[in-house]
Amino acid sequence: MYEIEIDGVRYFHGEGCSSTVQALYRSQTSIVFGHFHSKFELIYSNDRFAMCVGWLGDQNSYAFDYAKTSLKKGILGCGVVLNEGTIPLLIPLK
Repeated sequence: MYEIEIDGVRYFHGEGCSSTVQALYRSQTSIVFGHFHSKFELIYSNDRFAMCVGWLGDQNSYAFDYAKTSLKKGILGCGVVLNEGTIPLLIPLK
């Protein structure tokens, strides 16, 4: 899994994470990840945070036909971390 750390925040794809909470408690730093189609959340624990930024796919593309009958629809989103890794912001997209 490719990852990078900037200003004490670890960024990675998110494949293999079962939940944002579990990912935070396993990490020694704040984390930001995507990949989850129906998850868009920011949680805090003391001096760390975990931010799941949703995904940037096209839900109507052929590649996602398998999910047409799913009740959960994808959440398009991204995130920004400001102030040297201390201010996380979720940005929903339409």
